Amino acid sequence: MNQENLEQRTDEEYIRILREEYGWEVEGPSLTEVPEPKPENIKGYESTVNNLKHYVLNTYIIKDQFGKDHDARRDFRVELYRKEKDIHDWLDEHSKLRAARIGGVVLAMQRLIGHFKRTNNPLYDDVSKIILPEIAPYSYHTLDDNQKIALSKEMDKAAYQMLEFLSR
Repeated sequence: MNQENLEQRTDEEYIRILREEYGWEVEGPSLTEVPEPKPENIKGYESTVNNLKHYVLNTYIIKDQFGKDHDARRDFRVELYRKEKDIHDWLDEHSKLRAARIGGVVLAMQRLIGHFKRTNNPLYDDVSKIILPEIAPYSYHTLDDNQKIALSKEMDKAAYQMLEFLSR
């Protein structure tokens, strides 16, 4: 491991590496600020809300060269983990297009909506109107890059709307 890896890299440094060393396209984050939810609206759901905030504020659309070749991407990531674990881990944390990231945001939204419904919270009327992107289970891997990007932008909009309602 080289000396550079021993120091904490910034997001900008990781992005530079992805662009220059791997030739990947990196876009984002979508926004630089979001409405701050009122504590009384998120009590017990702070980590769920933090997941939404992280998605909107700290994830990037990262287009690699693999397209729909998930086996090649998986092999690359295994090798990346061995050679450059910090880059691997940064991608896990900051890639907006990962299926697990999208799924986590959908689950967070559903969890909050369900909570407001169960507790008869007046916010339910608003949050239940948020349109979550539809994706059939186990079909995300069949989408091309442009479809994944469009889906991630819909998720940004839905997550922002949720944060907006929670700030009221």
